[in-house]
Amino acid sequence: MLPPCTCPDDKVNAANRAACNLEHGTVSSDDFPDWDHINIIRQSDTLPDSECLINGTSAYLENDLIHIHTNASSNTNTYIGCKEHDNNSGDCHILGQQICL
Repeated sequence: MLPPCTCPDDKVNAANRAACNLEHGTVSSDDFPDWDHINIIRQSDTLPDSECLINGTSAYLENDLIHIHTNASSNTNTYIGCKEHDNNSGDCHILGQQICL
């Protein structure tokens, strides 16, 4: 898990989104889903050992858009991360965004 993205003191987390590649390759801003969703652009060869997560919501299936529930009234941090492990060691790439209002 990466260090959290934190909103300024006078703002709260209003929306999040993330895109993940759970095998080889990177993610670009073109891969972003709509706000409050996770997009897996490539799933791992070993599904049980991989995930992309944002604020406790995880996904691992390719092209399976998962909705993220954002609690804007009390949350100022966004936690994102990915993990993957298979016969070729393991690597993943995640790109996330947060809106603070």
